[in-house]
Amino acid sequence: MEWMALWMLAFVSFWQVPLPVLLPLLLLPPSFLDIEPSFFGLIAWAEEP
Repeated sequence: MEWMALWMLAFVSFWQVPLPVLLPLLLLPPSFLDIEPSFFGLIAWAEEP
């Protein structure tokens, strides 16, 4: 059940990011970001201070 809450939290955080900011991040190759090419990896990277 925890994964459901985690998914919902990530989904809400995902939509709080402005689309013009989000699109370039999605277009970047995963190797450039140096993270796992996953949805949760992108969210974790984007929310780092």
